[in-house]
Amino acid sequence: MPRFYFDCFDGWEWVRDEVGLDCPSLDMALAEAQDALPGLARDMLSDGPALSIRVRIRDQKDVFVGEAALDLTTSPRSPGSTASGRLDGHRRY
Repeated sequence: MPRFYFDCFDGWEWVRDEVGLDCPSLDMALAEAQDALPGLARDMLSDGPALSIRVRIRDQKDVFVGEAALDLTTSPRSPGSTASGRLDGHRRY
């Protein structure tokens, strides 16, 4: 089974995965990277209005083969905004 390596970027620096994970295919490795993003976001919560997380996947030959990413931003509501707080019938938080 192929081994893939998942290097993580927290918005400041890359952390190289030296252990890796056996996955049956690149699609499964991409799914693993995507599944990891919410947990990484919780662990890396930022004091600022934006958070950018990247997981780059390398194969056994150290070749970059894929990436999963998550970008979170927050912004205050403008004073005097006329928006109703609803978008397509869903509550906005």
